[in-house]
Amino acid sequence: MRSLKIFTALFFLIITTTIAQEKEYIVTNRNDTIYGKITRAINYLNTSEIRYKIKDEKGNNDLINPSEVKIIRSIDGVDGDCFIATIYDKWFLKRIINGRIKVYQLVDGVLFFTSKDDSEIKSTDFGGLNARENGLNRIRPLIEDNPIILEEFNSMKGSQKNILYIIEKYNDYAKLIIATMHIRNFSDLSNTVLLTSIKNNKAVNPDGSGCVTRLGYLRLPRQLTVFWKKYE
Repeated sequence: MRSLKIFTALFFLIITTTIAQEKEYIVTNRNDTIYGKITRAINYLNTSEIRYKIKDEKGNNDLINPSEVKIIRSIDGVDGDCFIATIYDKWFLKRIINGRIKVYQLVDGVLFFTSKDDSEIKSTDFGGLNARENGLNRIRPLIEDNPIILEEFNSMKGSQKNILYIIEKYNDYAKLIIATMHIRNFSDLSNTVLLTSIKNNKAVNPDGSGCVTRLGYLRLPRQLTVFWKKYE
């Protein structure tokens, strides 16, 4: 019991220290990283315009030009703990889903953008006033390489909630494939065994053999979690 208490205390100390050491920063188009405090900057001539500024470690305050910056890392500002990208050299986009498919939303706006496999961020608007069928058609090419997810997707209405749900499920599926391949050393995706049911936090086949063939749940078995986190 004493050892468990010591371990728990050390664990939380490490987590707390890691969080405390994380800093806000920006990454420029030249791949330079500048650390500093990120805050919103008000344009009194146009209060609807979203702007950011950074106070670097030397105390210099600079307005962040979206045409010169790729990423803003915010931790405790008005936008919370998040990553902010830029597009069209003028707009800031908040990343709301991370994974193989990344989803961004215009800061303080309703427009959505996506990027798959870290490709160029593109407008893929859905939800809001968009017709639901249009939303489905815009997202379908991103997930059609996964027939299981695509089958579920085609049975759903194209609401914003459903689309965000299916993208998150697609990303979780991709992480599980990587984790399973890592553990079992598979070289062929067609032979990959995947999770379909969980009993006591362990992946099981209908016959109880411990390997399964279809994905049915998003929650990873405990033994895969460490590998899943590695690829986040």
